Amino acid sequence: MAQNQQGAEKTAPKKSSKAKASKKPLAKMGRVTSTHAIKEVKKTSVQEFVEHIQGVINKATLGYALMTVMDDNDLGTGPTIQHHQVNLCPIDPTFLEEFTKGVADHGLHNTWKEHAMDVDVHRRDIDMSSLQPAKDMPYSNRVRWQAGARDSTAILYNGNHCFTYMHERSDHARPYLQHLKAKEELHVAASGMMYDALKEAIQVSEKLVREGGVWLIRFFDLDYIDGHKDRALVESHLAANAILPVHQDSEQDSLQMIMNDLLCNQNPDARE
Repeated sequence: MAQNQQGAEKTAPKKSSKAKASKKPLAKMGRVTSTHAIKEVKKTSVQEFVEHIQGVINKATLGYALMTVMDDNDLGTGPTIQHHQVNLCPIDPTFLEEFTKGVADHGLHNTWKEHAMDVDVHRRDIDMSSLQPAKDMPYSNRVRWQAGARDSTAILYNGNHCFTYMHERSDHARPYLQHLKAKEELHVAASGMMYDALKEAIQVSEKLVREGGVWLIRFFDLDYIDGHKDRALVESHLAANAILPVHQDSEQDSLQMIMNDLLCNQNPDARE
């Protein structure tokens, strides 16, 4: 029995020095792998500049809110919006036809941030508590203006075709025209039944326009952008309503896109 036990001890595998040595190359291989896994990717000068411009835009963004766009001053409560001051492109009838067909096929989507118009306003004119940050759902909050806003001005960067569609082709164009007509006739109506009927017509049409004749606006700080050294590039990008050249085919393509922005806005002071 003792011999069997001794035989078992002899046949039992022993830990050899080779087995211990075999762990060393594995550890060494691990260290080599981790070293090569870390690689620093440097940004190009164009990428850094693009991010800089986007950073300026982010800082200038005040927030989002719905605004009546059937006229140019939120039914007389806000600043007068100036069109075609930065975005000089005229209304394209062909594009407007396609836009109208798209609305008929897919809906207006005028309360989503992906379709928001960009408007530059003086911060002092707007009630900041009425704005909301960016979100991936429809907006329902309406912009509120300070008392002196109606004597001020704002600038529409992009959205001229949206404005034109709402004025001329939307379901709210007719109620808005009725609203204007009733207000004109009210000035000449003395009193009595006609006067009361006109006042009621104004109230009804204004309610329809306020509820439906709206569009989501992304508001920007006009004073901040005006005072920035890269104002021309920022305004040109916003007016074009196009993505920044982050995913172009090459750095040369990105640089060319920025140069096109510069060439399209050689005189940024012209709107003043």
